[in-house]
Amino acid sequence: MTIGNEEQVDEFFPNDTKNHVLSELVENGVHRSMKFSPQDSFCYGFRIITYPGGLLYTGDMRTFVFERAEDMFRFFRGDTVRSLSYCAEKCVAGNIREYSEEKARQYIDEMHEDYGEEDWTAEKESQRQDLIRQWGYCDNRQHDFYRLLYETEISDISDMPNTETLTYDFLWCLRAIELVIQRYDEQAIITDTPEGGG
Repeated sequence: MTIGNEEQVDEFFPNDTKNHVLSELVENGVHRSMKFSPQDSFCYGFRIITYPGGLLYTGDMRTFVFERAEDMFRFFRGDTVRSLSYCAEKCVAGNIREYSEEKARQYIDEMHEDYGEEDWTAEKESQRQDLIRQWGYCDNRQHDFYRLLYETEISDISDMPNTETLTYDFLWCLRAIELVIQRYDEQAIITDTPEGGG
């Protein structure tokens, strides 16, 4: 079984950012700009800029823009970042979805379950096998998959399955925003602590 994008980000993100430090911090209210990268390189580095109502993330994992609340740091604190679909809705620029061959395969494997045993005829199974054979000759893009579903007449064109998943870069970006806000908050606590106080 293929490892999904979420699992890959869970596996690689901690190592990708283990040497990152927050630097070049400039802020004036909700206007902020900061860099997060290793001190000696920009490997997996990125910059975050906030403005009233928006947050721009740009760096090695592409560029994404989110718009929702006056202070986007407040928006991303807590459980918001845990709701991937909600974050995706608030992303106004950036490639957040891609075709998932695994989801397409799952649809093919489970399509007979939608029909029930009595309605899944030998003709339908023959069409499914034909789809599997033809699919081996296409380049596995979503358009090709939908075309094959239509041509084999196994699926109604008005009821095509969702074969998209959130991109690795987008999921990595969300983890990065969450981590930067944690570091930013920690730095603010240290800065605000009176000397000799705890």
